[in-house]
Amino acid sequence: MKKLIFIILVAFTFCPSSTKAQNSNTKMISYYDPAYRQAYYLFWDTRTGANMQYYWGDSMRWDTMAFNIPSPPLPGIIEGKVMFDVYYDTLMQRAFYTVWDTKTGRNIQYVWDSGSWTDLKVNLPQQPIENPKGEVMLSSYYSEIEKKAFYTFYDTEGGKSVQFFWADDHWSDLKYDLPADPLQYKR
Repeated sequence: MKKLIFIILVAFTFCPSSTKAQNSNTKMISYYDPAYRQAYYLFWDTRTGANMQYYWGDSMRWDTMAFNIPSPPLPGIIEGKVMFDVYYDTLMQRAFYTVWDTKTGRNIQYVWDSGSWTDLKVNLPQQPIENPKGEVMLSSYYSEIEKKAFYTFYDTEGGKSVQFFWADDHWSDLKYDLPADPLQYKR
């Protein structure tokens, strides 16, 4: 019996597994569309931006969207990772997806418009944080009170942040930055 247990342990230790582990380059974001009463989940590869969006279909299973965000979503040379963020605009009843390069902050925003994905003609600044020391991260949200979206870029090493919002016909810097070292911030 001990010999059988030993053989099984050796087999599990040295034989390749038949199950494939999840790719560590796969990320996910989601949003809820109250007009359609539907949740949407976008998965993507952080190296290439290749993506697939899912929703719970009428067939009571996960279905993929017939048209996904273009691939590559951020044309040109990617210096860092490809990341996505999404928010739902209740006034326009649309989801806005922002894709960016974590090294440079270069970005494009997509919206579903008339049966296809359209990139916005006026995107956020292409270098939202000058000379970032670490990764450029982004978080966006929609304010029901102000009826506008806010986008915050943050340098993970340098601590610099900048928040943008759409003001009439251009992107404006809110001028209220987050603390440079948010985990050590004291009042």
